[in-house]
Amino acid sequence: CSSDLVYIHALPIQRGAGPLHLPGSVLVTFAGWNRSAVAMGGPHYGINFKATADERTLLGSRNYTLRPLSSAGVLSSMKVMELSWQSIAIFVLSTLILSLKGSATLCWVVLFALMVFPFMELAVLVLGVISTSIWRGVKWQAVVFWTWWPFWKLLMCIGAAVGGIYLGNLLWWNYYRPDILLERMQVYDNISPEASGIRLMDAGLITFDSSAGVDRKQVGCLKNGGTVCIAPIVPVTQEGYTRVPGNLSHYDLFMVGTDCCECPGDFRCGDWNVPAKELGGVRVMNSELQKMYLLATQDFAASYGKVVKNPIFFTWHTDPSATKDNFVKEANLALLVACTCVPVACVVLVVLLNGLLQLLTWFRIVGPQLAPPMPSDGIVAKLSQRLHPNMHSQMEEQEASYVTF
Repeated sequence: CSSDLVYIHALPIQRGAGPLHLPGSVLVTFAGWNRSAVAMGGPHYGINFKATADERTLLGSRNYTLRPLSSAGVLSSMKVMELSWQSIAIFVLSTLILSLKGSATLCWVVLFALMVFPFMELAVLVLGVISTSIWRGVKWQAVVFWTWWPFWKLLMCIGAAVGGIYLGNLLWWNYYRPDILLERMQVYDNISPEASGIRLMDAGLITFDSSAGVDRKQVGCLKNGGTVCIAPIVPVTQEGYTRVPGNLSHYDLFMVGTDCCECPGDFRCGDWNVPAKELGGVRVMNSELQKMYLLATQDFAASYGKVVKNPIFFTWHTDPSATKDNFVKEANLALLVACTCVPVACVVLVVLLNGLLQLLTWFRIVGPQLAPPMPSDGIVAKLSQRLHPNMHSQMEEQEASYVTF
């Protein structure tokens, strides 16, 4: 605007005193410009240019462009929920379904129903950008602007699904499922360490008599990422201040743990250092861990020349009943914390991403343009109108805010 003439849609506008007269259109007043521009030869309709406070601020500066401003960075509570509710629902539902029901099929059905629309929103935009770039070209500032939220929404949904599946499986296999299986099994008290594995096949919680102990020196172990440790439950005799483990004709009962012994070395798993009158244990219900412990018994038998017939594995606990009750309490607490913190994190992430978008728009790295990165007709355009109504609504507002002749 260094010359005396300013061109709007190829019509000359002369700097002078008074408002801008446009033939057959609207009256435009440039706020903050000491000398108003006057369009020659047109009637005065007395209609002021409609602009927001931010737009008037920009027009009042030395930048006299009529390029419509973006509403990026303006978030209402409803807009925040619109952008975050799907990722929140995906995390909460997948976690609850897997942790409480253990149903992978139901989880995948729910995930498909919730993720199909975020995927379609981004896919339609990508197809529109490809189609538009082939026929008439696109402005990549507008591409980044309009794909910003569809991309991040889909990414948030994928992250929520991964996190929900991981946490749900963790709680199901390590807490809720063992508790359900233990409820169906028997509780045995005052059991001799010489009892056979066949007799105790249905044991869930067990306490041994005062003659039982753990031979912490004869350890079977297996290294597979972590160290799998087992030690036999045997009768012990008191000799002075020392309890001496005895020998058995065959070994079926074992205390077990992971990453709690050297291979070979002393067994330090569970409540090994907690003083107690009786030895207690909780049955290992994880089938994958059972397989690893079974391999460790083979190492135990080969290393010490022992006979193992029907091994049963327990984790060492002085109070098995309290330990079982704590399974559900710990899982419920973890579930409550996760289902509270993750939704808050999703909302905070939306606000931060919106702030970044506002910053990029402020520096004109990205921004909406009059022509969206979308073909004007065809199936892609129709899908875009349904999946991205905000984009088309803003484009209509931008077109309406332009000076027309």
